[in-house]
Amino acid sequence: MIYPQYDRLSQEEWEAAWPSSGPQVAGASVVKRAEEFGIDMTLVIESLNLSPTQRLRRAQEAAISILKVKLAAVSGQVVRKSRK
Repeated sequence: MIYPQYDRLSQEEWEAAWPSSGPQVAGASVVKRAEEFGIDMTLVIESLNLSPTQRLRRAQEAAISILKVKLAAVSGQVVRKSRK
């Protein structure tokens, strides 16, 4: 996958911006390894574009949503389909 903001970088610039960490195949950056592992780098980049406060607020909203779903399930508001 190629991201427009990184498409203009040479191999040397790419490695300088995203250095490898540990024993790897020559020329393989952390970003390339993450993509090969299946990590969606667009979500990482989007998250890094947010301020720490914005990231915390997003995480708190997600946690609140999960707690609401759990509360609804416990209080019987969520109807589960029974297996027949």
